[in-house]
Amino acid sequence: MNPDNPYQAPQADVETSAGDTQTQHVHPARRVRAGRGVAWFNESFVNVLRSTPGWFVFGLLFAVAYLPVLISSIALESSLRAAHMLALSTYYIPLAFLTGGAMYACHQGRFRIVNVWRGMTQAKGPLLVLGLWYAFLGLPGSYVSSSPLVIEADPVAYQTLFENDPGRAIAVVLAVLVYYTLFIMAAYFAPALVSVGGVSPAPALWRSFKAVMRNTLPFLLLGLVILGLGIALIFLFGIAMFIAISVAGIGVLSAPGLEQDPSMAIIGLIAIFLYVLFLIGVLAVGAQIQYAGFKDVFLDNADD
Repeated sequence: MNPDNPYQAPQADVETSAGDTQTQHVHPARRVRAGRGVAWFNESFVNVLRSTPGWFVFGLLFAVAYLPVLISSIALESSLRAAHMLALSTYYIPLAFLTGGAMYACHQGRFRIVNVWRGMTQAKGPLLVLGLWYAFLGLPGSYVSSSPLVIEADPVAYQTLFENDPGRAIAVVLAVLVYYTLFIMAAYFAPALVSVGGVSPAPALWRSFKAVMRNTLPFLLLGLVILGLGIALIFLFGIAMFIAISVAGIGVLSAPGLEQDPSMAIIGLIAIFLYVLFLIGVLAVGAQIQYAGFKDVFLDNADD
């Protein structure tokens, strides 16, 4: 109250809503109930259906960002392994920007591409540093992924490797799985912590790692749900393709001359289109799950 004017209303700091602020305070990671992992999926699926156009455009942007890696995997010879490693490592930078922008857009409520852009630009410096951290921490994975064995994907080479030295081959596979698991744990919440919470990149990686460690049960249940749905979708997709081929009058065993059949070409294009939509849907739900977990674990309004 102003002593010179006793009738003046007291002044106080007014907090703006989460959508009006650039960053929001985040708590230390809390442990949530195991069932929240399933709730993350349910909430995310509904939110994606509410913002389908925005997620479709985001999926196309994500595909464009991944295009250099895909081209290098197809076109490069194994002798140009360093070039493939470079393409794979630099992909982490747009990955950090797109993921950070997506987390910011999710934080605004309904997902819109304009909010993705705002999230990327308002934290462009920290997101760039986060992408460089991704590239550095992902170097071992990039090295393995750019090996001739992986690029050429020769089944005979894999069989020879396991037959000649099975112990070493299994150890390498387990080492790669463990390393990527630790890398994903550190990277999972980091974009949201940077773009929404304003946390510096290096502490964000560490806080993300600790948060996932504290919530292994919710992530385990979430993984089981996604695994079950994935198997069901693959099964349904196979049945749908079989029915489509049967309706088109194409015998399953009539391989000779199959590539000249226009009906099969149309079915192939439809299958590719549906597959792209499926991948975009997986990407959208996955990003929404990522934000739902972040909100639950770190934000003020998360459920206990």
